[in-house]
Amino acid sequence: MTAAWLVNQAIGFGAHHYPIDANTILWGFAIGAGALAATAASVAALSTLPLKGTRLVLAAAIVCAYCAYEVALFAVTPFLGGAGAFTLAIIARLAFLNVVWLIGLVAACEIVRLIDPFRTGRAVST
Repeated sequence: MTAAWLVNQAIGFGAHHYPIDANTILWGFAIGAGALAATAASVAALSTLPLKGTRLVLAAAIVCAYCAYEVALFAVTPFLGGAGAFTLAIIARLAFLNVVWLIGLVAACEIVRLIDPFRTGRAVST
């Protein structure tokens, strides 16, 4: 997650020319902390729940992760500002996008699993 956050920050500051000021940098760290909190929450959900009913387990994991992320970000708004971005419409739209990404990633994993390019006993290259 830290590597993904670093790439995100590099793109933001390098390609999108985010302003280099204290508030923007602190928001970057808050986003990184939120991402780590989301990762920890999803790992906790996935390790606690039984693997039967995978769809429900994934749904619980994404809810836990999304809530942890949003709470972590909202917690810094008294210090960094931006509480106006926490409207129901914005939170719902971002939640929907997260669900769409989860479905897409699960579909991609299932396609790779069906193709199974790493079958045991088969040489990948000669």
